Amino acid sequence: MTVPRDAEYGLRRYVRGVPGFAVVRVRVTGGGDRSEVVTAVDPDGGPSASPEQDPDWFAGAERGCREALALVGPQRAPLTVRITGVVGTLADSTPATMRAAGTMAVLTALGRAEEYEVVRDPDWRVRRRTSAGS
Repeated sequence: MTVPRDAEYGLRRYVRGVPGFAVVRVRVTGGGDRSEVVTAVDPDGGPSASPEQDPDWFAGAERGCREALALVGPQRAPLTVRITGVVGTLADSTPATMRAAGTMAVLTALGRAEEYEVVRDPDWRVRRRTSAGS
């Protein structure tokens, strides 16, 4: 992949009485010696929390981005995922909601989001869609 791909995923769900909210923005590019996930908030990219003020949210988003890279398997070339923004609420956002949104943001950038879904069982996570759930 030579052209950067920007993507955003917003998790806005209410399941069994538990709300979940998270928005993660990413930029995926090719190049480098190995795949990596870095936080690089874009001040011109819209509202975002701060990694210094909300480190747990960013840790969750980073974990989700790494999970997405593992889900799609080895690429022909290493990928760099930059987390350019994270938005949440104190009441409805957790590291798990950020992880799920981060996973889906990367899958969206790679054109693979339709193959996966966000579920809460028992916490927010991403799984491959089953043929019955497609």
